[in-house]
Amino acid sequence: MTILAAYQETTEGRAAVERAFEEARLRSTDVVVMAAAPPTPGAGNVGELDALIGGASDLEIVVRHPVRNDHLADEIVDLGTELDVDMIVIGLRRRSPVGKLFLGSAAQEVLLNATVPVLAIRTLD
Repeated sequence: MTILAAYQETTEGRAAVERAFEEARLRSTDVVVMAAAPPTPGAGNVGELDALIGGASDLEIVVRHPVRNDHLADEIVDLGTELDVDMIVIGLRRRSPVGKLFLGSAAQEVLLNATVPVLAIRTLD
């Protein structure tokens, strides 16, 4: 069993990874994190994702980076299919109707195209 978490260095990305870790502990499984970009150095050269992973030393975690950054939703769905994951965890953020019109929604694409259950986490920020 594997859980795939979609990560960007945002509040929503952090929430998705943290929830994926919780689900992995509940299900006794491993986690693959699709990180949208290499981590930006934080305090002392440790990125946010590295810090999150460091706090989950009880889990087996693998980090993957997309090949095509312009099609992240496709990358997430394709990786989920390739790895035969049991669940995909994504973060959501509120967007205006105009924002949806012009920018589309990677989260919506994942929700509609994934062949496995998708857990969507929305932050209250």
